[in-house]
Amino acid sequence: MKKHGQNSLDLNLENMFRNNPVLTSVLETISDGIIIVSARSEIIFVNKAYEDIIGVKREKIVKKPLSLIEPESPLLEVLEKGICLSNQKTLLKAAGAFILASSSPININGVTIGAISVFKDMKDVVLLKEALERTQSFAHYLQNELFKEQAVTNEFQFHGIVGRNPKLLDTIEVVKQAAKYDYTVLLLGESGVGKELFANAIHLESNRKNGPFVKVNCPSIPETLIESELFGYEEGAFTGASKRGKLGKFEIAQGGTLFLDEIGEIDLKVQAKLLRALQENEIERIGSNVSKKIDVRVVAATNKDLEAMVKQGKFREDLFFRLNVIPIKIPPLRERKDDIVLLITELLKKIGTKNNKEISISEEAVDILVSHSWPGNVRELYHVLEYATVLAKDGEITPKQLPKYLLRSNTERAYLNSKKLNLKNLIASAEESAIKEALKMAKNNKSKAIELLGISRRTFYEKIKLYNIKI
Repeated sequence: MKKHGQNSLDLNLENMFRNNPVLTSVLETISDGIIIVSARSEIIFVNKAYEDIIGVKREKIVKKPLSLIEPESPLLEVLEKGICLSNQKTLLKAAGAFILASSSPININGVTIGAISVFKDMKDVVLLKEALERTQSFAHYLQNELFKEQAVTNEFQFHGIVGRNPKLLDTIEVVKQAAKYDYTVLLLGESGVGKELFANAIHLESNRKNGPFVKVNCPSIPETLIESELFGYEEGAFTGASKRGKLGKFEIAQGGTLFLDEIGEIDLKVQAKLLRALQENEIERIGSNVSKKIDVRVVAATNKDLEAMVKQGKFREDLFFRLNVIPIKIPPLRERKDDIVLLITELLKKIGTKNNKEISISEEAVDILVSHSWPGNVRELYHVLEYATVLAKDGEITPKQLPKYLLRSNTERAYLNSKKLNLKNLIASAEESAIKEALKMAKNNKSKAIELLGISRRTFYEKIKLYNIKI
């Protein structure tokens, strides 16, 4: 992890605390000890709880090297190796007491510009897991504040693609190289990963950037119309055809880029005509026997396994090879969770501008969003934030405004990660939930609830007593 030659970043980190009284006030309210250091291991901030636990006034240690104050501090290892340390039992010589600390680097664009440690006096520890969760929460919060303070978010954007995850950056490098050549590109990725953004980025990085960028969403066009949409038709080509004929998307995209989204949905007949267009650089309108030369770069995308479809006879092998000249795999959001805070910031700006509304989000809500697996990827995240914005009357998104399924999955995940994970507890939890739900559905009518559950009255009352369920 890079950290040398970062004096200006160190200074910005220090200025953030000097110029942001809201941030420092928030950190002062935390009952855990907090210490934040620069990349040079200089102590930038400690909160009141730190003073109380350590027994040293901040005036005596702020702006001094951490190695002089606490040479055994885990933060020194965090800075040196760029790693996170969770629930480290450490003897603080200044306090003469053991603490339980979780420490994490603060990174900007792959560079460690500082580190944060959150700790408790061992005698106050109830749940070891809390320390790590707080550290992660504050790391997200601090990083978000840095993006706002320094206005550096644009450094993590590439034609609307937001992120700094290594997998994403590698993909962007491939896009930049592919854009230089006029070959066909096949974008591979799950639904919602932003394949259209990548296609547009290829267009904007190419020598065709001054030409049109034309998108065809293949699944949205009826099978009977997809051929005329792509290749156009002549006057009177079929019943209901326009008297003037119609330009196809290939002709409209002349001199530019044609993006064929979800190309796996195109039927075999149209695939054959598409293959000819790619091989011969010419098309024929429906109802015409005259070929027209085209100068179009094709970028296709799919969330399907085209190779498997070839084996099943659902996709032409020759077309697959023609499209698969430069395959680019776009990583799903669950593989780049370190980009979620950045995406939240950018998407909320976009949503806020659209609705003329300033929107903020709480740390707790951010933590829930970061922990979600996002099967719908960036598109799902955007819709979740839109939903939460509608409910956020005071302009701040909290866990209450998030969709219920996110809260359920977060609760279930926390339970599964707890030490209580065993079959007996899982069954008990399921039984308790089922009884409560049955009572709710039956409006507390016990007989109806028993009927819904399909158990005996005796068993019902035994479970009510066992789980202390109020009726």
